[in-house]
Amino acid sequence: MSFALTLSSPLLNWTSADCCNWEGITCHQGGRITHLQLPSKGLKERIILSSSLGNLTHLTPLNLSHNSLYGSLDQSSRFFLSL
Repeated sequence: MSFALTLSSPLLNWTSADCCNWEGITCHQGGRITHLQLPSKGLKERIILSSSLGNLTHLTPLNLSHNSLYGSLDQSSRFFLSL
């Protein structure tokens, strides 16, 4: 939820109380977020990929391509840079 609070876009309709029902999010059993797919959603925020995404330990894949995001990665987000 903390990551969602940093995002806003007219193309996202995140009004449900259950984030597993939000567009671009897939959850597995127990409500664990496993996919975050938000390509080309008009996101234009400063984003800091930190503990808010780092807490999503079952996330595979993360797709924020073709948006206008900017910011930095902190040390807790190093796993995003692994090849």
